Amino acid sequence: MSVYIVFILLMASAFFVAAFSIVPPAKVRRRDGTPIAHYPHDGLWEELKRQRLLLKDWRLLAMFIPMFASEVPIIVLSSLNSLYFNIRTRSLNSLMFNVMQIVGAIWIGLMLDNWKIASRRTRGVVTVTAVAVIVIAGWIGLTVWLYRNPMDLLDPPLFDWTDGPFGGFFVLNLIFGMNMVIYQVTVQWIIATFTNDPEHLARLAGLVK
Repeated sequence: MSVYIVFILLMASAFFVAAFSIVPPAKVRRRDGTPIAHYPHDGLWEELKRQRLLLKDWRLLAMFIPMFASEVPIIVLSSLNSLYFNIRTRSLNSLMFNVMQIVGAIWIGLMLDNWKIASRRTRGVVTVTAVAVIVIAGWIGLTVWLYRNPMDLLDPPLFDWTDGPFGGFFVLNLIFGMNMVIYQVTVQWIIATFTNDPEHLARLAGLVK
């Protein structure tokens, strides 16, 4: 219970940080004294109208499927982890899944922001190809692993990390941990290429989240 209370307090503290610590954008200055770009608030109804217009962009609508698909790995792997393994093995798998998200975030950032490749389009094509290979390889591998390790839901095996089936799943768990974040970031990066207008980009980011 104490853990949940701590998390609730941390999240609630964001309100006070925002209310008393954030400087109004109009007062922010760069080191050379010049102001940053400042966009006045348009009001609730105007923002709702702008959001409605976003939904008329077929490119954004086409990205809805990969947006949702990028969340699938955590659902599938968490379910399989809980059904196939005992407590200590689940804990290890969960830890490494999240560690690989950190690794994946660093790697995908280096790929998409690699200025050695001058063309943004080329960076996108190379990255999407690499992500596609990792995603497809992961799902093929998981399909093979499930075929070799069938399960009775009424009598789950609860493997330990000392058991044979753990090794293959552990590798797949690492791949899918990385898969989840690189898929999400790539989708968000593609959507960000739809415009160079900061206001429009902010609305796209808000809709994606």
